[in-house]
Amino acid sequence: MPEIRKQHNITESQIIDGLVRRDEYVFELLYDNYASSLLGAIMRIIKNKDHAEEVLQDTFVKVWQKIDTYSNTKGRLYTWMFNIARNNALDKLKSKEYSQMSVTGTIENTHNPDNT
Repeated sequence: MPEIRKQHNITESQIIDGLVRRDEYVFELLYDNYASSLLGAIMRIIKNKDHAEEVLQDTFVKVWQKIDTYSNTKGRLYTWMFNIARNNALDKLKSKEYSQMSVTGTIENTHNPDNT
């Protein structure tokens, strides 16, 4: 897990306060430091990189929109974000849209004469 505090001399509570204040710089720091870690977790569930990146984007949108619901008594900020990412990935995996795309992709791969 990246340590945003060490890289930018900022505490987790300052990050949370910045997010609550809608500080875009803090949000960019958060994204820069946690996106790759969260994407890796998402890709363990969603094997398609494009779909995993969509889930990552949805995750950061939720973090931005729902930071007021975060409580440090229930865990660290990264853990909260990780849970959002995991739940988003599982929701995507269960979605009808994703299921149809997976079936279509399998059919296209099977019937593509260039696919060896």
